[in-house]
Amino acid sequence: MKFSLVTLTTLCASALAAPTAKKSLKIDFQKQLADSGTTSQDPNQLGGAQGKVPHEVELTNHVVYYLAEVALGTPPQKFQIDIDTGSSDLWVKADGSPGAYSRNSSSTWSHYADNFYIAYGDQTSASGDWATETLGFADAQIPKFIFGEATSATSQPVFGIGYSGIEASIHQPNAFTYDNFPIRLAKEGFVNTPAYSLYLNDFAAKTGSVLFGAVDKSKIDGSLTILPTIKDQTTDSKPKEFLVTLNSIDINVNGTTTNALDKTRHVLLDSGTSLTYLPPQTTRTIAQKFQLLQVSGGWGLTKKQVDALPDTATLDYNLQGAHVGVKVKDLFTLGKNYLNQQLYIEYNGVREPFYQILIADGGDRGPGNDEPVELAKFIFGDSFLRSAYVVYDIGADKIAVSQAKFGSGSAEDLADIQIEDKGGIPAATAASDPVWTQNAPIETSVNYNPQIYRLST
Repeated sequence: MKFSLVTLTTLCASALAAPTAKKSLKIDFQKQLADSGTTSQDPNQLGGAQGKVPHEVELTNHVVYYLAEVALGTPPQKFQIDIDTGSSDLWVKADGSPGAYSRNSSSTWSHYADNFYIAYGDQTSASGDWATETLGFADAQIPKFIFGEATSATSQPVFGIGYSGIEASIHQPNAFTYDNFPIRLAKEGFVNTPAYSLYLNDFAAKTGSVLFGAVDKSKIDGSLTILPTIKDQTTDSKPKEFLVTLNSIDINVNGTTTNALDKTRHVLLDSGTSLTYLPPQTTRTIAQKFQLLQVSGGWGLTKKQVDALPDTATLDYNLQGAHVGVKVKDLFTLGKNYLNQQLYIEYNGVREPFYQILIADGGDRGPGNDEPVELAKFIFGDSFLRSAYVVYDIGADKIAVSQAKFGSGSAEDLADIQIEDKGGIPAATAASDPVWTQNAPIETSVNYNPQIYRLST
């Protein structure tokens, strides 16, 4: 979906391996922060390049890309593309710029359809035509793969691996659907079923992985809990997005627990988003607990304040009985604006670097402010997903979640994901808590209204 704050560029350190006796394909990626000029924010609204500025300077809302290396064409042309569980289409730039895809350099290109267009939650977009090509990963190749050939784009190219029900092709003249990447992998026999595991690793780590067709039990802390994915509309025949049930959120500090949410909500697990968007009362409860400083577009602390936070402070997310703890200190990142300039705050008479917390107020009507209050969904981006091991089983309309295990150094322990009637997700048990049906009102209010600070460059 791409509601992101930092642009973590995940370069595919090793391409997808060819299928072996175990039916799985893996992408290992590295991380890179966003460069300036990668978002569509109006630069006229930002601070100047030199020194302090007299007017309000806003935080950027795009933090991390996860880029995998793919190859298109014959001979292969290689690209590094943002992996996104919140969208479903693969597209590359084909605008004649350096490094762009060139149909004239490939013997396997074919026009498929006109009017490729996709827009994302961060207001970026891409447009052009639909084409087919040979899609390659090392020795693995998928012929006649449908992708977007973008002649105009304001975004990093995207590798959408979500449900086919949100393909961009559905929303254009002469609409059509097609088998996107997870489905093609299964149909070509590289995996048993359209499913994959996502392991983003901790914030300081340089690598993470997407494992198609299998679970790596060495990266799971505890056990996997299976959650049913939820239909976006009751009239839908099946789910279209990775929506699951959130039952509660607790703040744990030095043995003391403070509840921040006790009403069930449904949330979208989206690697293309950096922030975690929460109900207003929940966000303000967290802000009050850690005495966060309020600025235009978000919350945060000075570096000294972040360093003073207890190492054991966590946010505990309960998803139908599956508990994922997120270390509070890991939620802070150096604040920057849309020109990639470091931001400062004047606090107690001292000008200090500002550190933004990667949670945000999702509003009563969702982050887009366009949903009924009782149906508004919230988005859990990579600031949550880094702490979780998540299995996306598109074929069975299920997601399995556990706490992620970091830095164990253990050898991989892979187990194939099977089709549902042959076992489904291995080493996983069904959730025990109820599934979300609609948003009940949050009756408590939080009396925390600190002054709003101005940031400067």
